[in-house]
Order: sequence, then C-alpha cells, then structure tokens
Amino acid sequence: MEQFGAYTIIIAASVVIIVSFMFGTISRRTNVPSVLLLIALGIGLQYLLKHFGAGDFDFFPYLEVLGIVGLIMIVLEAALDLKLQRDKIGVIIKSFLIAAIGLGFSVSATAFIIYHIVTVMTWAECILYATPISILSSAIIIPSVTNLVTEKKEFHIYESTFSDILGIMLFYFLIEYLTPSISSNGESSNAVGSFLINLVITIGISLIASYVLLFVFQNIKEKAKLFVLISVLLLLYAVAKKFHLSPLIIILVFGLAVSNSKLFFRGWFKKMLHPERFKEMEHGLHGLTLETAFVVRTFFFVIFGTTIVLSSIFSFSVFITSIAILISIYFIRWLSLIIFYGRNITPQLWIAPRGLITVLLYYAIPVEFQSVYFDPGILLFIIIATGVIMTMGLIADKMNAEEAAKKAELALLKKEADLQTGLEAISKPIEVEEKKGPRIAVIEEVERSKFQQWIHDHITSNPRFLELKTKFRRLAKIIIRGFGIQPIFNPENKILGKRIQTVLWILRNPGNVDLKENEDYKNLKKYVHKIIFGTDSVEGFLFDILLLITIILSVIIVMLESVKEVNMTWGPVLRTADWIITIMFTVEYFLRIWTTKNSKKYIFSFFGIIDLLAIIPLYFELLFTGIYSVEVIRVVRLLRIFRVLRLAHFMEEAEVLIVSLKKSLNKIFVFLFFVIIICTVVGSLMFIIEGPEQGFTSIPRGIYWAVVTLTTVGYGDIHPVSGLGQFLAMLLMVVGYGVIAVPTGLVAADAVTTIKLRRQEEREQQKAENQKNTSGNSPPEEDPFLPSEDDGDKIF
Repeated sequence: MEQFGAYTIIIAASVVIIVSFMFGTISRRTNVPSVLLLIALGIGLQYLLKHFGAGDFDFFPYLEVLGIVGLIMIVLEAALDLKLQRDKIGVIIKSFLIAAIGLGFSVSATAFIIYHIVTVMTWAECILYATPISILSSAIIIPSVTNLVTEKKEFHIYESTFSDILGIMLFYFLIEYLTPSISSNGESSNAVGSFLINLVITIGISLIASYVLLFVFQNIKEKAKLFVLISVLLLLYAVAKKFHLSPLIIILVFGLAVSNSKLFFRGWFKKMLHPERFKEMEHGLHGLTLETAFVVRTFFFVIFGTTIVLSSIFSFSVFITSIAILISIYFIRWLSLIIFYGRNITPQLWIAPRGLITVLLYYAIPVEFQSVYFDPGILLFIIIATGVIMTMGLIADKMNAEEAAKKAELALLKKEADLQTGLEAISKPIEVEEKKGPRIAVIEEVERSKFQQWIHDHITSNPRFLELKTKFRRLAKIIIRGFGIQPIFNPENKILGKRIQTVLWILRNPGNVDLKENEDYKNLKKYVHKIIFGTDSVEGFLFDILLLITIILSVIIVMLESVKEVNMTWGPVLRTADWIITIMFTVEYFLRIWTTKNSKKYIFSFFGIIDLLAIIPLYFELLFTGIYSVEVIRVVRLLRIFRVLRLAHFMEEAEVLIVSLKKSLNKIFVFLFFVIIICTVVGSLMFIIEGPEQGFTSIPRGIYWAVVTLTTVGYGDIHPVSGLGQFLAMLLMVVGYGVIAVPTGLVAADAVTTIKLRRQEEREQQKAENQKNTSGNSPPEEDPFLPSEDDGDKIF
C-alpha cells in the first residue's frame, strides 16, 4: 500500500466510520443487520484495492489485533449491560437457561453434522469449529430489538449477553481440555482439574484486581483516565494469557462489579465506594466502551469482508453443510423456547444471528486444531443466512403488529357503528345455504345421517370394538401415569397434564412464583415424593424397577471399562453412557432431598450416604485420577430390591441374624483373641525353626504364614521344610477347622435362641389378644415369617 499516502488512509478510515454510522441508522429503521452491510462494504473495498493494484496486501495481522481488542470490548460491554437485579430474576433465569441449553445442544449438533459431512476432520476439530457457529451475537441483537416490547427486548438482551459470555468460556475451556491430549498423552481429566483450579485462581485475582482498580480510578481527578483504565484491562488480559490463566474472566468480573456495585460493595467494601465519583466513572466507562466497540467492530468487519472469497459460498458442499446446521440451530431454539418461554415465541425464534463473536473465535482457533478441510464459506453462509432470517422475522413481526392494530381499530369502529344503527352483521354462511336451495340442503343432511348411522351400527356399537377401546384406554392411562402425566382424556389437561404444565409454568415464570403458597407446586412435590419413595403406585413401582435396571447397567459399564480390550474399542461410548447415568443419579439424589420432609435425615441416612457415594466418584475423576472404579459401590443401592419387591420377610430374617451376631459378639471376640495369640506364637516359632533361608525373614512374615494356614487358604508362597516345622504346620491346619466351626456354632445357637424367644413372645401376645376377644371368634395365629393372605390381593 505504498501508493496510498497518510492522508489517503485517513480519508478512507474516516469515510468507513461515517458509512458505518449510516449503516447503523439504516439498520434501526429497516431491521437489516449493519454487520451484513459492513461485510458487503469490505467485499467492495476488496475489488477496489485489486483495481488499484493493492489486492495482495496482508490484512490478517491487523485482523488478529482487532479481534483480540474486539473480544475484550464485547465481553466488557456485555458485562456492563448485565444488571443482576432482584426484579429481573425471572427473565435472567429464563434467558440463562435458554442460552446455556441452546449453546450446548447447538455445539453438539453442529459438531455432529461437520464430523459426518467433512469426514476427514477429527472430533476435537469439529467441536472447536462448531462452538463459534453456535454463539448468538449480542453486537447484532441488542441494537436490532429496540422496537420490540419491553419483555421481549429484555429477554433478548440477557440471552445474547449470556450466550456471548458462556460461548467464549466454553471455547477456551475446550482448548484447555483438548490441548493436553495432543501435546502429551496425559489424561483429559487432568486438563479438567487444572482448568477448574485455574478458574478459581483467576476469579480470585479478578475480584482483587476489580476492587483495586475501581478504588484507585474513582479517586483519580484527571479527566483522561478511562483510556488508561482500558489500557490496564488490556494489560491484565495479555499478562493473564501469558500465564495460561482465563483472562476473559478478569474482564467479565470487572464489568459485573461496575454494573452491580450494590451487589459487590457490601459491608466493609461499601466504605471503599464514593457514590458520585463511581457513578460518573461508570457512565463514562459505559460510553467509552460503546464507542470503542463501535470503531473496532466497524474496522473488523470491513477488513473481514476484504478477506472473503465469494466463490466459496456457492459451493454445493458448503450449501448442504450450512443448511443442515441452520436446521439444527433453529430446531433446538424452537424446542428450548417452547419449553422455557411458552407459545408466543415469535419473533424470538428468528432472532438468532451470528456475527462478530463467531468470526473472532474462528480466527482464535489454535494452529494444532485448524483444518484445511473446513471451508470458511460455511461461516460466511451462516452469518448471512441468520442475519437475513432475523431481518425477515422482525419485518414480519412488525407487519403483523401493524395488521393487528388495524384489525383492532376496524373492530372498534364496526362495534361503534353497530351500536349506533342497532343492526347486527348478517352472517354470510346463511346466505350461501339459501343460495343452495332447500332441496340440496335436505339431501346433504339425509346422506350425512345415513353415513353416521352406518358408522354407529357397524363400528362404534360393536362389542369387539368397545372391548378393544376399553383395553386401549386402560393401557394408555397406565403408560401416561407411568410417565407422571395426567390422562390426556381429561378435558382440563389437553396438552401434557397438570403436573407437567406446573413444571413448565414454574420454568417460564421463575420470578413470579411463590412456592410456599402455590398449591400446584405442593401437589407436584407430593407426587414426585410418592414416585421416588413409594412403591404402592404404578408410577413408583415402574420408577424403582427402572432405577434397579440402571444401577445394574452402571455397574456393568464400570466393570467393562476395567477390561483393557473392551476399553480400547468402546471406551468413549462407555464413558458417555456412564456420564448420562451419573447425571440421572444426580438428578434423582437432589429430587430425594427436595421432596423429603427431613432432608438432613435422608442425607445422613444409610441409603442417603450410599446415593451420594454413587455419584461423586465420576465428578472427582475430573480432579483426581484413579478413583473412577469406586463407582462399583453403586451395587449397594440394589438393596432397595427388598422394598420394591415387598421382600420384607427377608429383612426380618436378616434382623434375626444381626441380633444373633450382637449376642455372640463377646464370645466371638474372645475366640478371635485366642486365634491371634495362636498365630503370634506359631509365627514366632516358625521364624526360629525355619529361619530366613525358607522365606521366614521376620516374625510378622511368620505370623502372615500362620494366618494363611490357620484359615485353610494356603497360598504356598512360603512353607516349612524341616520336620519340626511341618509337624507344627499340621497341628495348625487341624486347629484351622475349628476357626470355621466355632464362630458358626456360636452364631447358630444364638439364632435358634432368638427365634424361640420371638415365637414365644408372639404366642403370648396372641394369647392375650384372644382373652380380650369376648366373642371368641379371634383370627387364627399366623406365622410372621410367611406372607399374609391380603398380600395376594395387591397388584405388586
């Protein structure tokens, strides 16, 4: 670009900024995203530069710097707009859930599509390329939704902000997570653990830096201090990046501290804050951030437009891949909006543009993950397509709003005219019937009645049909109840049932729900408790059976993962299945805590501790390796089978055994003490008789041999050779049979005594009841260890 002088460059830059401002005005009036206009301007400049012989100029270094600064400005701008207020808690929770779920599922779906269409790319590359494509652009959405109603406008501002922040964090987390698997052969769990530790350290540094910076800069009296503050933030970002921390967390925490000073500056920290100076600094920083982001965004997209190769958009493979990704994006968005927002989801469904953050993260993909097989035309196609779809959606919504206003106005005028004249509107269908003539109308009515009579005689009144109809209704009710849904046949609940509607209503209106006074919420809690803890209902029985099957499946998965050959082939599938089961167990554990009346009692109960131990090993595996196999403890949860299958008499017999063991405990302790003495004496004698030459290198080693011999195990790793040693070994073997027989006899004797005492107590109790029964028709004595006759009448 030597042929362009300094003044030419100044003129060009000034014109670009002025045109960008005009594009913003056009965008607000026409709903056409200014990003598309800036990219088009860049494409035009590309051909203009080629005309002047400067088409080979390398813009990438400038694009990279602008991208980093733009990324920082976007996160800071989003954080400054994020007000964590109590009255906004409902829309914040709703928008966060939709942004998080939409981002997660969109990344998975997009990576799946790229992986199966561009087959030469690895899964790690597909995940990283899919992440930028799945992030909403707050830089496009926020200025585009100014004309929407307040509720929808706030939702889009929060959703796009959360999507930017979560998307950036997910992107850099994936880089940290996937990099060790390429640079070294370490476990990915180590990367997760280091990332979490890194995150905690970064948050601590961010809080300290935010308090210090805000305290210092609010007390600086010079006017030109905000650019210095921005420079310090850029410096912190670069230094944190050099030390492999999460630098965007610093920018995010700083922005949240500025926009939510009442939340961050409480108690002792409140003394650090000077309200007037801080408010002035906040206002100035917000304006400076907007202006800087506008300039950076302008030059970034214009320069990005100069690097675009238009021919890549018209590739058939680009078209197929992009269309598949767009379908998945909007389907996931439709589903999440239906669940968390409700039925009125337009134009929210169409407002999902990709823009600045998508391009920035695309250029931030590390070299080791970059693939020459991914066509950048996909990125450009999706940016343009989502922008066009958003524009059409906003225009259609605007036209619908204007049409609805006109209809409402016409209806009002018509109503006023009817009131004035006292006449009612004449129904047009009646005129049509009159034009048909009475003969045609009568023939149609006769034909209709004949057909209805034939249907009634041959189908609806047929006994076989009625029997099948009754069976089908019963089966449908059982299935629907099994899923916790009220019957669809209930006219009050035509969609999914009252309980599901209650859950959806709470999710859609989290800030407007008084859970203590809401009867639907209380009924839902009781119903979930009945399913999880009860076995009398169909739903509870099916839940417990499904839980037992899942427990067995999870134990089998852990066992298979320990087999090297199976793990090499099916390792990723088994680990994914185990994560799914662990998440299911986690949800079940928290549902048990939520529904039980005494949460503390359940948490510290036997099954509560077992339920917790069943889920924490896999989460700890993220931080510490080697404890994954502890998940086998889940097999203990199968003890619930006694409750599920009503095997209470087995539990009573187990109680008899426990009581017998307790009674025999002193005798068994004396016997074991005697055995320990024998092992110690014999082990010491074998050390003296055989010596180190035969493996008896110490007295503990001799005691080890004595215990192995006395218990009749006999590993054979060491054995006596001399005659005296072998004679002593024979005596010990004979004593070993007593080790098994004596405790068994002690426990059996006490068990018999316990059973006799219980039977005697039951006879005395029955005799006392018979004496009280004046009629003399007392029921016969029943064996408590046999099932009662009433049990046969129950379903389960």
